[in-house]
Amino acid sequence: MLASPRENSIPLPVIGKIIEHFEEKNGQKYLLKSDSEGVSAPIDGQIYFVGQIKDLGLTIIIKNAHTMVTIAHLDKVRVVKNQYVFQGNNVGGVKQNQLVEFNIHPVRSIFSRYVHNFQNHLYKISSDSLSYIHFKNLLENLHFPKNTIPTMYCIAKWESNLNPKALNFNSNNTVDVGLFQINSSWFNKCQVSFSDLYDEKNNAKCALLVYKKQGFNGWTSFLKHQQLCGL
Repeated sequence: MLASPRENSIPLPVIGKIIEHFEEKNGQKYLLKSDSEGVSAPIDGQIYFVGQIKDLGLTIIIKNAHTMVTIAHLDKVRVVKNQYVFQGNNVGGVKQNQLVEFNIHPVRSIFSRYVHNFQNHLYKISSDSLSYIHFKNLLENLHFPKNTIPTMYCIAKWESNLNPKALNFNSNNTVDVGLFQINSSWFNKCQVSFSDLYDEKNNAKCALLVYKKQGFNGWTSFLKHQQLCGL
């Protein structure tokens, strides 16, 4: 049985030491140092994602009806997307003393558009947030209409907490990326790749296209919070 910091909690995916542990209302986050090379599924569920994620490296995401877990900075994987695994199944490998990031989130928090920052193991979303002056200059230089900038600031605040590295996985198998949480359905329209949208300028350029096509209604956060956004 894999070691776990709390009784009756989800087991850790690797045998090793807990270097960091953060518990929040939207889940738990761990930085682990492995003592062995095996990586085990901590829950029963379907492989929701397997592949490379910027700043996380090789990553596996497992999801069931109640929980989603992310295991990152892996050396190898032994599963494919949509495969069903059981708790304890071997899903990948790491090197001894390798640092592994592990996140546990209730599915309800993932799919209520909770925004995740995967930039570092502290997961402090505010640490990389843009200031209003920086944000305003960015949008002015891209020729956003000046009267839209306060509302766009409000949208970005709700979408990503003004974090250019924010990333969100949706229940329809799309992802929202970066400052304005550009949905992957816009990648071709904006002629950008996943990694391009971590750049705040590229992200804002695509956001301008979204605005021209759909207005502020292109963001669900505006529909939910338009009274707070000054309209």
